[in-house]
Amino acid sequence: MKRFFTRHTAINIGIIVLILFLFTLILRLAGNYLVREEPLYKADAAIILMGSITDRVLQASDLYQEGYFEKLILVEENMGPVEALVIRGARLISNTEQCRQAAVDLGIPDSCITVLPGRAASTQKEALIARNYLAGHPEISSLLIITSASHTRRAAMIFRKVLKGDRKIEILTSPSIYSSFRAEKWWRYRESRQDVVYEYIKILNFLLIEQFRISTRALK
Repeated sequence: MKRFFTRHTAINIGIIVLILFLFTLILRLAGNYLVREEPLYKADAAIILMGSITDRVLQASDLYQEGYFEKLILVEENMGPVEALVIRGARLISNTEQCRQAAVDLGIPDSCITVLPGRAASTQKEALIARNYLAGHPEISSLLIITSASHTRRAAMIFRKVLKGDRKIEILTSPSIYSSFRAEKWWRYRESRQDVVYEYIKILNFLLIEQFRISTRALK
């Protein structure tokens, strides 16, 4: 009887260990999936998506110095409620302007930077504004997206959908190595947990709803 219980206990422990291993593996896969990284080559243009400035501009500076792009695109970001202060005369520097200035200070020539107006409030809006710009610049056939690590998967999905058309534009992504996102052990860190939950909600919303609202008229 004792031998039976010992064997039964060992089996149960083994099952628990296996379940914990599989659960941890699933958690890691969930974090790693959000980070889309691929071999890079020199792109015709790069775009820094608005959001956190520090990690994205640092990444852009490194990539520029390494020769991965010569033309940088920024899309004007919607400042939201803060714009009410500007209307009443407050002198505020927008996130887009901070991003541009930081890029210049880190060695990217101002002459290489194009800021597109549009007051974008989402990645999808940034992609739509970029599409209008690219339609008038047929010389750009590859676009390097620079953004925070956890944002790369969704950003690539959106840009590929928005830029789908007769003229093929290759989409590359570069997750910032300066991002605080911990893909391997995201569940241990509060900020990374928030990133994972936020990104998966946004991905589901895009796949189930938003992608069907995008006009995929061809780029000329």
